[in-house]
Amino acid sequence: MSDRSVDVVVVGCGAAGLAVAAELASRGVSVVGVDRFEFGHSSGSSHGAERIVRVAYADAVHAEMAIRSMDGWRRLERESDIALLTATGGLDVGDDAEIELLAAQCERVGVCVERLSSSEVTHRFPM
Repeated sequence: MSDRSVDVVVVGCGAAGLAVAAELASRGVSVVGVDRFEFGHSSGSSHGAERIVRVAYADAVHAEMAIRSMDGWRRLERESDIALLTATGGLDVGDDAEIELLAAQCERVGVCVERLSSSEVTHRFPM
């Protein structure tokens, strides 16, 4: 064990922990991350090739954080020269009041929203 000191220790190196560590390091903070598992393990929620990043949240804080995170994703793409995100849009269905709340939050943070009737959804998404 080294006697070197660090400013911050991030416990848990999943998606959120590594994002925090990377951001702190980019600000000149000395940081070390520790995790219970080895890299590439399948015991967490962030494993495998399929991931989703969404901005449709009924909660304003989550919607705003998701929008703000896009700059970080794009910066990471530029720095790594790897395409990480493919914007595809999304389809949310459910109770009218819940969907309206999602739509309102999306519009509030600048996300384009298209409202579809049940028959329009069935026609455009026959699966």
